[in-house]
Amino acid sequence: MDLNDLGGIYGDGRWKITLETFEEMVFSLNLKPCYQIFLDKDNDVIINEEWSSSISENIKANRIYKFDPNFIDIIQPEDRIFVLEDILKIYVDNEYFEMAAIVRDIIKDLSF
Repeated sequence: MDLNDLGGIYGDGRWKITLETFEEMVFSLNLKPCYQIFLDKDNDVIINEEWSSSISENIKANRIYKFDPNFIDIIQPEDRIFVLEDILKIYVDNEYFEMAAIVRDIIKDLSF
């Protein structure tokens, strides 16, 4: 699975926002995340957060990023263990044991 801009399919109105602005928008609109986690063609773990509203199907936001164990704070605290367990499974299934050990240790630290 590749991530592309889709050739401007969304028009010129697409723009990037800061992390702070994104988090303010999520909070003010009471959006909740759904996570899709996968390994891309370069063997990087990609997290696709799809934020949606329980009030309206028309309100959605996405945040897609490469997983970095040094920046786990970007993952919502209540979802962190669940997301990290999915990432751990991907690393183990693909025999990336060094990264799996790092993620395992993070999960252990968060569990205490």
